[in-house]
Amino acid sequence: ILDLHWTGPNGAQARRLQPMPNRERSRAFWFDLAHAFLDDEGVVFEPFNEPFPDLNLDTDEAWQCWRDGCTENQAVRAGGPPGTYEAIGMQELVDAIRQTGSKHLILLGGVQYSNSLSQILAYLPQDPLANLAVAWHVYNNNRCRELECWNGAPFAVAWALPLVATQFGQNDCCG
Repeated sequence: ILDLHWTGPNGAQARRLQPMPNRERSRAFWFDLAHAFLDDEGVVFEPFNEPFPDLNLDTDEAWQCWRDGCTENQAVRAGGPPGTYEAIGMQELVDAIRQTGSKHLILLGGVQYSNSLSQILAYLPQDPLANLAVAWHVYNNNRCRELECWNGAPFAVAWALPLVATQFGQNDCCG
């Protein structure tokens, strides 16, 4: 699985996870990467690791930004100057990958660090090949971490599309 993990908006170096991929470089990154791996059928693409648009909320605005892009607040280190950047949405990244002729499976993680899948089916990008799956990240400190939640949106998503837990774990060492 190849993913874009960090992005550097506004010409900055990629030094941390941002809420969404940046428009200025991410499309070109995926176009080049998909072209480079065009003949390698063993590769899966995950266009962005752990999106958290709209201040990490599970809102219509977050999902709209996730699919279509938006102006997003830049994540900065403590004491760093705040700013915004133009985020690119998953639809444009799917399009960039497909424009190369790539037939690869594309994994899309939802909002709230790929944990919330509440509206992913409503905002799912169009794919001419219908070769999309959902990446899900589940940790003990995520909002959707209990069976009751798993039986909600993730269960519904799994009936519509392949659902892959690409990250899971815990941060408390309690087993």
